Amino acid sequence: MTYDTLTELIKNDMEEALGCTEPGAISLACARATAELRRVTDAGIDRIEVKVNSGIYKNAYSCGIPGTDHTGNEYAAALGAVGGDPDLGLKVLTGISGTDIEHASRLVERGAVKVVISGISPGIFVDASVFAGSHYAETGIRGSHTGFTVISVDGHILSAESGERRTGRGEQSASGILEFGFKQFREYADRVEAEKISFIKSAVRTNLDLAKAGLKWDRCTLSRALVNDQPDRISDELICGEDPDRDHISPWAYARILTGAAIEARFLGTSLPAMSITGSGAHGVISSVPLTADAYINSIDEDRLIRAVALNFLVTMYVKECSGRLSAFCGCGIAGGLGFAYALAFLRGMGDEVAARTFGNMASSITGMLCTGGNRACTMKAIAAVDAAYTALETAKSGGGVPDFCGILSDTPERTAANIGRIADPGMLETDRTIMDILESEGEYRRS
Repeated sequence: MTYDTLTELIKNDMEEALGCTEPGAISLACARATAELRRVTDAGIDRIEVKVNSGIYKNAYSCGIPGTDHTGNEYAAALGAVGGDPDLGLKVLTGISGTDIEHASRLVERGAVKVVISGISPGIFVDASVFAGSHYAETGIRGSHTGFTVISVDGHILSAESGERRTGRGEQSASGILEFGFKQFREYADRVEAEKISFIKSAVRTNLDLAKAGLKWDRCTLSRALVNDQPDRISDELICGEDPDRDHISPWAYARILTGAAIEARFLGTSLPAMSITGSGAHGVISSVPLTADAYINSIDEDRLIRAVALNFLVTMYVKECSGRLSAFCGCGIAGGLGFAYALAFLRGMGDEVAARTFGNMASSITGMLCTGGNRACTMKAIAAVDAAYTALETAKSGGGVPDFCGILSDTPERTAANIGRIADPGMLETDRTIMDILESEGEYRRS
């Protein structure tokens, strides 16, 4: 095994994202279409039409749009078209103005923005068309949130390339992850030179900043309720990671509070970015924030923390490669949570046997958690995953483990991950269809 290969897989998969990556992909597609349209006309935007698959639609359905009070697919499309900067990738809405928000709102309110579901699938699919006067521009995204496959103006194709080549930041590069195994991931985390993975510090800082901001934001009522539920007051110093007297809170409690705050702030539309992994900021959060919290309370040094986060990323990437980018199960709770459970055992100095039992216990407890879209409900799913991971580890440390071949468990974490992937695709495609039907019927109910 070459450590450089795994380092590149992580490095290429990490990307800073502003807001949820699914509405981000919609905004990006529309922003690129407008940018190309502006080369041929200065006419105002007449209408916007977007086709997406079920995973994109669902995750953007009730998700907060960064820097605004708006949510949903239509606003993601309109804001990207009128004020997005396509050169910023998943930070496309950085710098949108009040004027942009007003313009986007007018387009949505007069019914000029249509986002429809093109099909039920676990992949990534966005086709955007922006019309202005007698001209129109079209873009297509496939395979990754930033993977443009087609860009055209007035029917003339300007670019038609593989989404894998066009991403730049290689969400698809994780496909090589299945060539490795979990023991190799642990060996890598133990032995790779510290400077080779120093870039992961940026992920830890970015996602911790998001958590701190969430705890100070009065709109984050779910995570703040966890703070208020603590028997002892959580000081500002503790929130900021600067409290020398931190024995009054357990690592588990601190991890669930910080993780919940980061997830909730993100889906409320904070203007702070998350460092994503596997194309998801929520996955990036659960792969780094609870480990950071645990290391802080237990006074574990930074080097060990960064190695644990690297391991978490690799396991999360592995599980996601088995299941697909978007599916009917909660990738944050299941893929990110499994990665966290396995990496938590590593952070605490446990060996391969305990780590494998922890993974199996975790898979036994959370597999089947549903994705109902990117929204504040993700806060509760992330908290549940953190809780389950600590329980899985404590049980495994005491010698307890769900036996092999109970349910979906197999004799290795790799085979178990593959079984989980089969549940997602093809197993839960019909479940995803049902979730979409519920979202549509609820939307009609609220409009009536």
